[in-house]
Amino acid sequence: MAYLYAWASDWDVPLIDLDNVAVDLKPHTLGRLIAPISEPVDTFPVRGRLGSGRVRGDGQIDHQWVFPVLPLAALHHIIDSKLTTSSVIVTSKQVTIYTPQHELEQYARFNTWLTLPKPGTDYRIRRGFAMDLVLRFTNLRLLV
Repeated sequence: MAYLYAWASDWDVPLIDLDNVAVDLKPHTLGRLIAPISEPVDTFPVRGRLGSGRVRGDGQIDHQWVFPVLPLAALHHIIDSKLTTSSVIVTSKQVTIYTPQHELEQYARFNTWLTLPKPGTDYRIRRGFAMDLVLRFTNLRLLV
C-alpha cells in the first residue's frame, strides 16, 4: 500500500524534499508504517447561490489528518520536529503538506499552518498512545 502523505517544516518546500509521513514517524511507531487518514481537501468550503442561480465557492480552506492510534513517542516527534522553534513549542507553525486534493485520489502540495494538537480535544491518551489524534491544518494555499 502506498502512503503518499508527506510534509516538511516551512513553506514552499519542493515535493522532492518533503518527508513521507509514515516513514518520518516509523522510528517512533515501533517500526510500523502509520499514515494519516483524511478526506480530500474541500477547496470551496463556503458555497453561496448567486442571483443568477450559479453557485460560487470561496472561504478559508482548512484540512485535517487523523491518526486513530499513534504512540506518544510519535506525537512527541511531531511536536519536536514541526511545532518547535528555538526549543520553544509554538501553537502553530508554517508547513508544506502533500495530501489528497479531491475524490479522484490525486494529491497536491499546499502551504498551510499546522496547529498544536490540544489534549482532550484533538486526542486522548491511553496506555502510552494518542488515540484519535487530529492534526489540523489551516488556511491552505495550493502550490503549483
